[in-house]
Amino acid sequence: MPCFAKPPANGAAIQPSGRSTESVIGTVDASDSLMKLVLDDLIKRKAAKPRTAKTLKNTMQARCGGHASANQIEALFEALVARGYVRMDGPKVAYTLPAAG
Repeated sequence: MPCFAKPPANGAAIQPSGRSTESVIGTVDASDSLMKLVLDDLIKRKAAKPRTAKTLKNTMQARCGGHASANQIEALFEALVARGYVRMDGPKVAYTLPAAG
């Protein structure tokens, strides 16, 4: 169970998936274009952003099309949380997105 896993020696946080923050961010860094694509889409949506994690992941999958697997979408979601762009507020998602530019 991930909640009983030992933390990595380098101090990286363990994500709900059981992977360290560094491994999640490393996975997403390989596909920064997907991160940019998703962030641009969320910024353009203004008040019409997905309100739950499930809806956000479905939206991300639809936006990325066939370019991203379910594992990449999960890693992308975890990276958004790790970078502070998305936070879970109970069952709801709250956003702190960068300014459009």
